[in-house]
Amino acid sequence: MERSEAAKTRMGGDRRSLFDRFVQTAHRRVSQAPFFFVCAGIVAIWLVSLPL
Repeated sequence: MERSEAAKTRMGGDRRSLFDRFVQTAHRRVSQAPFFFVCAGIVAIWLVSLPL
C-alpha cells in the first residue's frame, strides 16, 4: 500500500519551529484553572487598591 505525502510527513517526527512549540506550551499553561485564579486575584487586589 502506497503512503500519501501527508502520511509521510506525519511519520517524519516533530518538525515544528521553536515558536510553534513555545505557543503550544504557553497555551497549555494559560488555559488551566490556576492561571485563571492568579489573574482573578491580581484583578481583585487591583480593584481593592483603587480607593487608595
